Amino acid sequence: MTSEEDLLEAVRENLCKSGKLNKMKAELRAEIAKVLEPSSTSNTKPEIPSNTLLINELIREFLTWNGYHYTTSVLIAESGMPVEPLDRASLTRSVGVVDNEVSSKLPLLYSIVSTFKEMVQ
Repeated sequence: MTSEEDLLEAVRENLCKSGKLNKMKAELRAEIAKVLEPSSTSNTKPEIPSNTLLINELIREFLTWNGYHYTTSVLIAESGMPVEPLDRASLTRSVGVVDNEVSSKLPLLYSIVSTFKEMVQ
């Protein structure tokens, strides 16, 4: 290997270890998605079916809670969902989950999976 290749590999490893490489890749994907998104003269997007919107909102809440902000931005850009998320109360009503002190601190997907696992056992 040449010293230039060694340097590039060292930089790449450092960016991987720090998590910045994945962040940059996610930002790049989000920007590409924005550029490639077909522009409409009416500036209206097709309506998202309610079940799809609900699932996307649950995923958005999960991603945001876990700190996957760039992945969240890609989801919003690709799906055409509103930039402002649904509030927690609306989500809990929609999926029929009753929040308690513990569950209110976690994304609703955790409650849904936990409930499902209890039903299966």
